[in-house]
Parts: sequence; structure tokens; C-alpha cells
Amino acid sequence: GLIRMDEKAVEIQVVKDDFGVARATYEEATREYIKIMKEQTGKEVTVEVKLDETEFLPASVVGGVVVRARKGKIVLDNTLQSRLKVASATLMPTLRFALFIFFLFQISYTNYCVRISFPTYLAFVIHHMHHTYTGFFFLFCTEAACLE
Repeated sequence: GLIRMDEKAVEIQVVKDDFGVARATYEEATREYIKIMKEQTGKEVTVEVKLDETEFLPASVVGGVVVRARKGKIVLDNTLQSRLKVASATLMPTLRFALFIFFLFQISYTNYCVRISFPTYLAFVIHHMHHTYTGFFFLFCTEAACLE
């Protein structure tokens, strides 16, 4: 979080149950940040890191931290919940496309051959996410081979 924030003074907020771990590790994380910044930029950086001991994240937050700077005007939410939201939002277009194409071909060629299962197809598409249409061509070729 310190690298992404790149601020001179930050405050870290954690779940109350994680406070002991955060207290034991935040100074080491600060030293690591300073070391990385020196290696990457060649400049000596200073940062003031304060662990919030009065306000904690709600217990519903499974884990992670919220890093705040400039009196809360800049906030980096690095909790598990926020990371899962980002991951699901990133995957959503691929999943929609996969569902559309999969069911389009399921309807079109229902009586011609054995279908590949949706979990198998979805795993293939997610594995090849760098090129969303790979799943489409794979399914198209599979369906075409079934027709021959």
C-alpha cells in the first residue's frame, strides 16, 4: 500500500483481530518500502507510518488494510473484500461472453453430439483470458468437429 500511495505520511487501519500482527510487521514493511524506493528511484525517501489504534475496520472485513493519507482525503482500500470486487468486475465481461457463446451453441447444436460441460468450457476461457475470443473459437471448432 505504501508504494501505491507514495505519500510522506500515512495511517493504517486494520481489523481489531489483526492489530497484533499489524503492529509486529508495519515497521518492517516501512523499512522494506524505503529500501525498494531507494533501489527503484535512487532517492532516499522518508515516510511516517501510523497504525490507527483507536478505530478499527469492521469485523465483517475478512482481512487486509485500509491506508489513508492527507487526513483521509486519499484512501487505498486493500481489504480482501475490495480486492474480490475488483477481480469480479474484471472477470465479468469475460464471464458474460462465455455464457452467451456457450448457451448459443448449446441451443444451436443440441442434438448433434456430446456437449462439453460448462465448467470445463469456463475454465478454458478463464485460462485464456488474455484473448477473450479464444474460448469462442475453441467452442466453434469443437461444435464444427461434432457435426462432421
